[in-house]
This record gives sequence, C-alpha cells and structure tokens, in this order.
Amino acid sequence: MMWVLSGFGADESLCSEHPISKEQLVKVREVVPPAPDDSWYVHSYRVPHGALHAMGQILQCQPLDRDVEYFVDGYAAG
Repeated sequence: MMWVLSGFGADESLCSEHPISKEQLVKVREVVPPAPDDSWYVHSYRVPHGALHAMGQILQCQPLDRDVEYFVDGYAAG
C-alpha cells in the first residue's frame, strides 16, 4: 500500500500531493481516523480544515493552503 495527501483546488483539479510513509500514517490516524472497516485507508478521507496544521506538522509540509481541499488516499502499489 501507498498513501498520499492529495490537494484539490477550487476547480477540483489536483494541485498538490504529499507522500505519507507508514510511520506518518500511524500519526495521521489520530487526526483523520479511517472507517472501522478500512484500517488501510483504501477509501479517500477528507481532511477537516481544523486538522490542516496537525497534518502539515506530521507530513512536514507546512503550510497547507486553507483554500485547498485535502484528502488522505490509499492505493495498492505496483
């Protein structure tokens, strides 16, 4: 599995991507918890605006833009 923080602009186009390591994913779970049946983040999860600062610190990609919608996405590598 691979994970990424995807950012989408007002026109819904992808405007940023930040990779998420397994170590960072453990911390991301505290900020953007997955559904109980989706512990590997197979589905996309919106990052609430109130969690942007914490996500930026976890991923070391400060500052995150409040005008961008961010999602934690997981997908199969390969």
